[in-house]
Amino acid sequence: MLDMTDQELNRALAEFMGYRLQTLEFDDIYYSVANPHGFPGPYRYTVDDAFLCAAPEYSSDPAASLEVQAVACEVHPNTYIRYLEKIKWGQSTGWKVSNRVVAQLCNASPRERAEAAYLTLSIKD
Repeated sequence: MLDMTDQELNRALAEFMGYRLQTLEFDDIYYSVANPHGFPGPYRYTVDDAFLCAAPEYSSDPAASLEVQAVACEVHPNTYIRYLEKIKWGQSTGWKVSNRVVAQLCNASPRERAEAAYLTLSIKD
């Protein structure tokens, strides 16, 4: 559904989750990504490499995708479910969801959960 690479999606979600880019200028410019607690990751020559080294891979790691799913469900639970349905099936089933549908949503791939979380967390209140 989203026209984003895994790397682009992971970076956007990392920023939603509190990861922040840091720069260090010393003969050259280096980049690091600090986690939500402020601890920096390794310094790299490019922004993309810094995010790859420090931020979770939400679109492929099942545990990381559940972490971002939990945040999206906390912020906008109904919206997250509707986006996940649209990503899995191309449409939402409506506001009443059967146990069968819930079971199928529980088996969403990390990429599907990450996309639904991104769409949910992108909503401006």
